[in-house]
Amino acid sequence: MNFFVQFDEEGMYQNNPWDIPVPYLKGEVRALNPLLAMVLIERNQAHLYHKNQDLQAEHGGVK
Repeated sequence: MNFFVQFDEEGMYQNNPWDIPVPYLKGEVRALNPLLAMVLIERNQAHLYHKNQDLQAEHGGVK
């Protein structure tokens, strides 16, 4: 099971210790394993991505 997160800053991440580090950009959405998602969220480097919530913010709320 993966969690979708949206990055709040640029940087590098490894989804697993054996993976090659991957660059990411601010605003980019990626599916990450739960442990990495939790670490990035605790460090304020990312937040959980909720498609409906983000669409509401872009369009000024529910109509």
